[in-house]
Amino acid sequence: VEVIFDDIFNIREKIERLAGSRKFATVSAENGKLIYRDRIRGINDFAKYLRSFGMSCRAVKPDILVEKLYHSACRIYDLYQDEEAT
Repeated sequence: VEVIFDDIFNIREKIERLAGSRKFATVSAENGKLIYRDRIRGINDFAKYLRSFGMSCRAVKPDILVEKLYHSACRIYDLYQDEEAT
């Protein structure tokens, strides 16, 4: 996987802690962003973990992870739209 995080609040510590517990994980910093790369099993669980970062993260690879996060955001948006309509 490849995920880009905003380097704000305590995100760096969380990501470095995660990478420290993973065999193939790397974290690099570029232009105020953190880039996390790893080999992941259980993409659904990882997507759930990433959702906890809200708008501070963006999945880049693989496409299935990008799609899962996109569709999750769409579902949340739709829920709020339904609430406003009532």
